[in-house]
Amino acid sequence: MTVIDRRTFVKRATLGMGMLATMPALARSAGTLIKTGGDLTFNHFPHPWMPEMTWAYASDRFGDPFRSSVQGSKTGITVPADLGKDEISITTRWFVEGFGYVMLTADNGGNLFRLRDYNGNNKFNLNYEFARSRIARNREVKKRYESSGVQFSSEVRHLTDLSEELYEDATRAFNNPEKCARSADKSLTYLLWVGEKIELEKARFEIDRQQRADTFYFGCETRQYVWAKSEDFTKRFNELFNFATVTHYLWDTWYELFEPGEGRYNWGIKDNIVNWLMEENITIQGRPLFWFHPAVTPEWLKNKNFEDLKQYVEKHTYDLVSHYGDKIRQWSVMNEYHDWANIHNHTPEQITEITRLACDKTKEVDSGVTRIINNCCPWADYAPWGKMAGQKEPS
Repeated sequence: MTVIDRRTFVKRATLGMGMLATMPALARSAGTLIKTGGDLTFNHFPHPWMPEMTWAYASDRFGDPFRSSVQGSKTGITVPADLGKDEISITTRWFVEGFGYVMLTADNGGNLFRLRDYNGNNKFNLNYEFARSRIARNREVKKRYESSGVQFSSEVRHLTDLSEELYEDATRAFNNPEKCARSADKSLTYLLWVGEKIELEKARFEIDRQQRADTFYFGCETRQYVWAKSEDFTKRFNELFNFATVTHYLWDTWYELFEPGEGRYNWGIKDNIVNWLMEENITIQGRPLFWFHPAVTPEWLKNKNFEDLKQYVEKHTYDLVSHYGDKIRQWSVMNEYHDWANIHNHTPEQITEITRLACDKTKEVDSGVTRIINNCCPWADYAPWGKMAGQKEPS
């Protein structure tokens, strides 16, 4: 890679954008696109350390994944022409040397792919599209933060310039797909790192601006107390953390069964952990009152109908919250109660009713406790396969 000064870089970048605008495969304006048939194909050139791609998914213009027949394979990603959505982005798990595994999205440089419009070439270079989309994202985020007063460091500026120079190299090599992909991969390494640093510097800016004086909690789960209990463990835990969670899965391979039969609780080890944390003046969060996932839900609970489940929710909430009283001032009331942990296949309305019931009962038992509803899978990567609780994960 040739070292260039800032002036030369800006000049080349401008030319590079001009080249991009005239490339047949990447022209995006409505006036230059014509309607064609056929699938959309993203050919890829994965890193040697990356396992074979077996899945990918599409998201709509709101960023919500949806069930589709989009497929990932050893040759790349195929988007069927009859997908049923107009504007989409494509996401998969990708390995970037120097950064690691990450979920990456190709979204046509922030403009989304319009399936009804092609310009005679419906094949794309996935490596390049990942870099092009991340370039657009970093530019937009950085500009937005700067408008709020953030002044980024020379490190951010340098990494931004370097990532864009490497992206320019990929653009110039566009007609040599593998060479283009290799330059795009190098660009991605710096794009991802500078994206992290942009967020970190924005966070530091907000901390300084807001001058927050409230307590910052830092902690972890305490199940290792069972397996790694030692004088050194308990000493280090107190040195590092001022916050801890105590897990109450009904069936859990880490402990003896907490609720081997309905309404029968084994409090022993959990009481020991809670009392130890109290002695160390560590803030405790109990979790979760409910997690309807196949791995921790016994048969007697799986088989309950909706009305019986509501009765169980009320009693179970009372039993746990009242047992600990003032020792636990935070409760994760409902954990991940959506598709992948919805063992009863409840409707959204039923999920809302059960969640509200559990939260209301928690407040009734202890009006001063903090109630938390926890979610996971923020990219909803279970949704494209129509996945519900108990179904097999994609390989």
